[in-house]
Amino acid sequence: MKKLVILADESVLAGCARSGVAEVADSLANAMTGDCEVSVVCPNGNEKFLQFSGNLRQYKDGVRTCRLFGVTYYAVSRKIWPDKAMELVDELAPDIFHNFAAPELLESLSARPGKCIYTIDQKDFVKDKATSLSAYDAVTTVSEAYTQEILGGGDELAETLAGMDFRGITNGILYPAFQPEKGLLVEKKYSAEDLSGKAACKKYLCEIYGLPEDKCIYLMMCRLVRDKGLDTVIESVHAIRDSGGFLLIVGKGDSEYEEKLCALTRDDGVLWLDKWASALQSIPMLSGADFYLSPSVTEPCGLMPMHAARFGCIPIVTLSGGLKDNFDSEIAVVVGDGGMETAITEAAELYADQDALTAKRAACMNRDFSWASGKAGYLEVYDC
Repeated sequence: MKKLVILADESVLAGCARSGVAEVADSLANAMTGDCEVSVVCPNGNEKFLQFSGNLRQYKDGVRTCRLFGVTYYAVSRKIWPDKAMELVDELAPDIFHNFAAPELLESLSARPGKCIYTIDQKDFVKDKATSLSAYDAVTTVSEAYTQEILGGGDELAETLAGMDFRGITNGILYPAFQPEKGLLVEKKYSAEDLSGKAACKKYLCEIYGLPEDKCIYLMMCRLVRDKGLDTVIESVHAIRDSGGFLLIVGKGDSEYEEKLCALTRDDGVLWLDKWASALQSIPMLSGADFYLSPSVTEPCGLMPMHAARFGCIPIVTLSGGLKDNFDSEIAVVVGDGGMETAITEAAELYADQDALTAKRAACMNRDFSWASGKAGYLEVYDC
């Protein structure tokens, strides 16, 4: 087997997660274990999941290691990241180096691996680093739609990538960690075939945050930025309340949105939690909520609504970017020409029809958001 080393400055399992990169690194690593000898090098966070492995140990000063979900993890102290992390990559001597962190880190390796791949999660993070990206054998991003958006940018990044092996490969989610059927981090397990446990999960969510159990619970967990569709959500707050709903928002970000959310109260039918949203935190929330809001202006992939669907929390989405690749009216309420308020009306009508609601939740949970198809794309890029 070829040795694959994934370098990421975030990891859900290592307890250092700020964006979708954290889970993609973990989930892709897990998906590749049948085809490669896989290691993940990442910063050390709270180690909550790594401790579940039962074999977490000190590897060297500032580095802890364990095997979890078929992957060898090397959690590097923030104090010595990234210099010692790159020394570790050199020591592991991979055949394939897949970088989700800063692209220029490739330059610090003393020996270049046989194949070097970089993944763009957000183009804004690398728009001024085209020279560094040109050193890679291939560059990927998280959906075909986002590929075309980047190539149409008319800037140096677009020009550089147009001359490279650049492709969109849709992300999958980490199925071993997101399984309501197994009961991991949910109040009561449930499945597409037996959704009865979801009511207990909603009761638990409402008790924890003091939400009204008799309301339809709408959830949104994201960075508070314009691209996530915050303007249309804030404009629709009273439509949610007046239709019998309550909005729970989790996230931090731009001060203008934080100020607007701070001004909203429970009388408006809103609770804002001023904290970074994480994949692990999302599990008890998605298992209890009824709908998930993702009316993004732009969206590279859409991992959170994928998670929502996995837990029968029906996404309300715009078909922008990667959302267009991954969602349709069978499993989502689509925000169309009528805008967000029309979508809220449709969601409220669906919530009132128990049979239709159950059928749509089951369709969400049965949709395959694994790496089954995306994995093949990476095997091709890796030449495996």
